[in-house]
Amino acid sequence: MSAAVEIRGSGDSWAVFHSGHQVGLSQTHCDKACAAANVLERRLNERPRACLCCGASFISSGFGHRLCTTCRAKG
Repeated sequence: MSAAVEIRGSGDSWAVFHSGHQVGLSQTHCDKACAAANVLERRLNERPRACLCCGASFISSGFGHRLCTTCRAKG
């Protein structure tokens, strides 16, 4: 998890923070807060990339996601 995304809390109150600010609603379980933090981190890592196969631009979920949906389905 990146340093900008963190989970804070104890007992029945957990929250996800990004750059020191709470994002989203407080969670009643640590597991739910962890899931929310993972979703946020994935969204923060999304960016446009060129497909290594066809060169088309697509929204990549991270460094390992380098093929567009069409080329991924072919292979």
